[in-house]
Amino acid sequence: EEAFVNAHLVIVANNNAKYQWIELDTLATLMAKPGLVFDVWSTLPIDETQSRFHNVKIRRFGSSAAWRQKND
Repeated sequence: EEAFVNAHLVIVANNNAKYQWIELDTLATLMAKPGLVFDVWSTLPIDETQSRFHNVKIRRFGSSAAWRQKND
């Protein structure tokens, strides 16, 4: 949570499954506005087309599912 407080940019660059349980809607309210979250592994449970994130844009890159398939 600390990383979101007053941040304009948050980069989630980890594909750990625990990030699937992040309450991004709540954390977005802590960010400075406008804000931007980069989800490098597409791990966060969000739909970046939704506008419910309080003037915080969400952008995804890559795929955690593709990484898991490759490494199974």
